[in-house]
Parts: sequence; structure tokens; C-alpha cells
Amino acid sequence: MFIMDFDCYNFTQIEWNHELLQFPRRWFIFINNILTFTKNLPIWINSRVYLLQKQPPHILTSPYIVLNTTYYQYNKISEWMKDSYMLPMADILDYEHRSNQHGLTINSTGVVVYPRTTDHLLDWRYLDEDAITKHNYLLLHHLMDILNTRLNISWAPSWGTKPPNSTYTYMMGDLEKSISDIAGTIGFMTNDRFVFADYVANPIPTLGKFILKAPPLSAVNNILTMPFDFNVWVSFAVLTVLIVGLMLVTVKWEWHCFKFNQKSAEHLRPQPLEIIQFQIGVVCQQGIEKEPFSLSGKIITFSALLSSLFFYTSYSSCIVALLQSSSTSITTLDDLLNTNIKLGVHNLPYAKFFFSRQRGEVKEAIYKQKLLLQINQRIYFRLKSAWRECVQSFSLFMPRSTRFINKYPKHS
Repeated sequence: MFIMDFDCYNFTQIEWNHELLQFPRRWFIFINNILTFTKNLPIWINSRVYLLQKQPPHILTSPYIVLNTTYYQYNKISEWMKDSYMLPMADILDYEHRSNQHGLTINSTGVVVYPRTTDHLLDWRYLDEDAITKHNYLLLHHLMDILNTRLNISWAPSWGTKPPNSTYTYMMGDLEKSISDIAGTIGFMTNDRFVFADYVANPIPTLGKFILKAPPLSAVNNILTMPFDFNVWVSFAVLTVLIVGLMLVTVKWEWHCFKFNQKSAEHLRPQPLEIIQFQIGVVCQQGIEKEPFSLSGKIITFSALLSSLFFYTSYSSCIVALLQSSSTSITTLDDLLNTNIKLGVHNLPYAKFFFSRQRGEVKEAIYKQKLLLQINQRIYFRLKSAWRECVQSFSLFMPRSTRFINKYPKHS
């Protein structure tokens, strides 16, 4: 806070400039008559200079000047007479007390990634293309109406980057060089951008979401082992061994009791290899060429065929159901990293920039393995081509626009 007298000799010796008078510096200047304050000082809208009239009535007011005018505007704060009380003081709010800019031209630079966006800013067509820019364009026009200003907007193909030992390009470059007064498209703020740019509204967090067509279960798991758990497989193996043992004992008893001809090809021989071959045919549903002669042997054969039929039917039906099922196993970044699903990113400049600067072991591994190493594959997509890729193949896509998540799945 600085306090001075307008009639002081040193007041005229100061080299006044905007930086000296701008907020948060506050100046209290005593003056005999406010009407005599004619010195052309750069007291812009965000300045806080207060004039206190020494002659009765004592008036406390704050002057400011609009760039395209040559006269001061005044915000009266309070007034009082000698030996009387002071009127309530009024706070100065720029958006309320200094909103009339008298037709001042405000320069702005917006980002247009899709060239046809400039022809469809207000006709509600192609809403998925440059949605942020179209939204900001409407807000800027409302702001210009409130401030009584005229908007002069130009378009850039990107937010801009900063080459080594140089200034920013495109939209951020216009802000850094003071070509633009306000950005026409919202953007991410990095530490080096705070040197020349600041927020005009409260910042909000942002996030990226991965969307994908749930892949078939067979693409991420071995479905051949999934129909039954381990205990069922063990039980079936034990049943198979038991049937082979019982059949071997039964066939040996038949050959011992009935004295079959050794050259006969109609009866099972009491040999382990032939009994195992018999059981393999039963399990594989290939039928049998030879059957036991005794009733006990036929009962064992029927039990083997029936149990194998039930097992084979259950296994086949489970396989068919699993082939038509989709996987829900991809729920974390680790799951994404360990799958062979193709990854795509929204083809936007800032998406490429910030995706390459993610920190964390898993995130860096995803970027390197899923993007950098895919030399011969397309990894950056427009919205429609990305959705087509997700539907037709096992692909995963990270869009920036939430409209993509809400619109395309509903219309497909």
C-alpha cells in the first residue's frame, strides 16, 4: 500500500507505468479536488488507485480508464462531511462495477484441430469435432456481451509447444507475445506457462478414460480348462483309472472261466494296453469294437459310456457358452499392460503431449510397449475411425471427449 499527495513535487517525478499501478499494489492519493485529477496515468481495470478529496465533502473514489477511451471512469466508494458520519463503503468488483468496456476490441486465439470447425461453430453440426472450442466460443460471446466488447478471434491448429531457446507457438505463443488477450480454447497449464498466462476461472481436474469392446473370453484366457474346476478333472481321471482296473479284472476272469480261443478277435483280451485303448475310445466318444462277454463286463462298459457321455456333453456345452462370452478381466492398468489388445489414443496434440509424460512404472510401460514399439501400426485415431476399430477388432481407445463415450456406443 502506498500513500501520496497529488500536490507533492515527487508525484510528478515518478515514471508511472502499468506494472507500478496494477493489482495487488494499492495507492491512496490525497487531492484537493477530484475534478483536477487530469494526469494521464495507466490506471487500467485491474488497478486499485483511490483518490481522497481533502476539501469537504470528503469523497473516496477509484478512477480507471478503458484502453480505447481517454477519460477516466470513477467508482464512488464513500463520502462524508466534516463532523458527520461516513457513508458505508462499497467494495470494487471488476465484473460488477467495471464491466462496461465501451466497445473495446478483445483479441483471442482458439484451437481448431478439424478444419471445417470454423464453418460450424454455431449450427450444432459435428459436435464431436473440437467440442471444447465450440463450447468456449459460445462462452466468449456471452462474455463479450456482458463486458460490452467486440471479439476478434483467430484460429490456430494447436495449443503450441516451446522449442528450445525460443517462445511458444500457436495459441500459447499469441498469449506470450501479447497478441491475444484471452485464450479461445481451454488448455492444460504447465509450470512454464504460468510466466505469461493465468486462469480466468477456477481450474478443474481432468482425466482420461479407456474404452474398449469387451474381448471374447477366448482372446484373454485358455477356455479349454475353464468348464470344470480342478476337482472335477481329478474325479474324472480317478473314474477312468477305476474303470480300466475293473475292466481288466473282469476280462481276465472271462478268459479264465470261458476258455476263449486265443485266435478269437471278438472278445477283449486281458491285456492292459488293449483295455486302455478300449477306455480311450469310450472317453473320446469313438465307440468300441469289442465288448466284454459277461454281464458284469457289460455293466462296466455301459457305466463307462454313460459317464463319458455326460462329461463330454457338459464340457461341450460349457465351451460353446464360453466362446460366446466376453471377458471382464481388464479392470486395471496392469491388466491392460499384460494383454495383447491394441491401444489407440485420440489424435489431439495435447493428448500426445501429456500421454508421453505420464509417470509411474505401469504407465510408462504402457506408453513404451503399447505405443512407441508399435512402429508399423496406427496408434492415433480420429473419433469415428477409432470407434470402427474398437467394434471390428480387439482394440482399446482413450478419447478426450466424454461425448464419445456417451454417443457412439448408443448408436451402434
